[in-house]
Amino acid sequence: MTKMIWSAGLALVVASCASKTSDPMRVLKTKTEAPQPTAAMAARAGESLDTLGQGYWVFQRKCLECHESRVPENPSLAAWHPTMIGMSWNAGLSDEEEAALIAYMKAAAQ
Repeated sequence: MTKMIWSAGLALVVASCASKTSDPMRVLKTKTEAPQPTAAMAARAGESLDTLGQGYWVFQRKCLECHESRVPENPSLAAWHPTMIGMSWNAGLSDEEEAALIAYMKAAAQ
């Protein structure tokens, strides 16, 4: 009986991790790799290198717990803010960390 419960639990975990790529709204265009922030990236984005560094740190430490090391091609604040609220809350991010993460993602996508 215990094996059956464990098997059912494992099946639920695996099923919850599977993505439905047939839904075009769920498919996210991504760049190949999340780049480390540079002075040139900061200048292009109009952000400080410190802010991008903090965003990169959050991305590496929190986002990669569930996601691949990729960044969206065009993350706008309007599009990402509703999604980020839930993920930020789940990851325990502060408002400052969330803002730095969005700044990093926008800079990395340019």
